[in-house]
Amino acid sequence: MEAKIVTLLKEEFEQQFQVEINQYLPENGVVNFVRLGNGLEYKIHLRFDLKFRSFYQVSGLISNSAISQLFKEAIGDLMVFDTAILFLNKVPDWQGHMQGMANYDLTQLAGMDGLLKRLVQYIVKFIIPFFDSYSKLVDINEMIINGIPESEYKDYIPGQEKNLKVLSIMKLCGNLRYDAFKEKVFRNYEKGAAKNPERYGKHLQALKNLTSHLESFNLD
Repeated sequence: MEAKIVTLLKEEFEQQFQVEINQYLPENGVVNFVRLGNGLEYKIHLRFDLKFRSFYQVSGLISNSAISQLFKEAIGDLMVFDTAILFLNKVPDWQGHMQGMANYDLTQLAGMDGLLKRLVQYIVKFIIPFFDSYSKLVDINEMIINGIPESEYKDYIPGQEKNLKVLSIMKLCGNLRYDAFKEKVFRNYEKGAAKNPERYGKHLQALKNLTSHLESFNLD
């Protein structure tokens, strides 16, 4: 049934959303679909239980190829990082949507048919409009980095590397707030490393590596 589920997803999503399957991890119950545009990667992330008997979660995520490569070069030896720079947030009754889809028994073909309909409806209503809101990295810079309070960045930018992602977006988009934000992040990371070097020292080193890479770029 697991192979049938993935095949049905692939056929439906390629037709409906012009995406391609780019990752299938049966040992983790994960199937990812992506489409590319203007240096951005738009990902529909699906999770099932480990035997693909029931649905667990769907998410919309956006990555940037330049930032993903930068992180790999600058901090890949220090920590495991999440490449997404933005994720879909604040879906009304999100838990209700997920529970409704989780109720389908995927050991029966009818369960998959029902789930597909619910998934497509959810993706059309929430994930595709989210993707369409950000056609370029500068859109994320304007609408998120400049558009919301810094205290809310964590609600839109995933991972413990949130501040590093913000700095990367700022620098690559020529955001005039880059230097001030960098100084603030350095102060906070230096305080953390001084109090607990074992826990926070690698984060400070990652920050140093990343900003060094960023500032060596020729952005003209």
